[in-house]
Amino acid sequence: MPWHTWATPAEAEFEQAAHDIKQLRRHSSWIPADWEKLVYRYKKAYGSSIKGL
Repeated sequence: MPWHTWATPAEAEFEQAAHDIKQLRRHSSWIPADWEKLVYRYKKAYGSSIKGL
């Protein structure tokens, strides 16, 4: 069953944001310091770290 059929709106938003960030990481040329800033702000906004990043 796809995650979106049982997830709450907040869970779905979290999963979508995590997916977008992983895609960005794969296709960007950011340096590690840029990623540290992004991860810090993500954790501050969502209250948890980015899975798989």
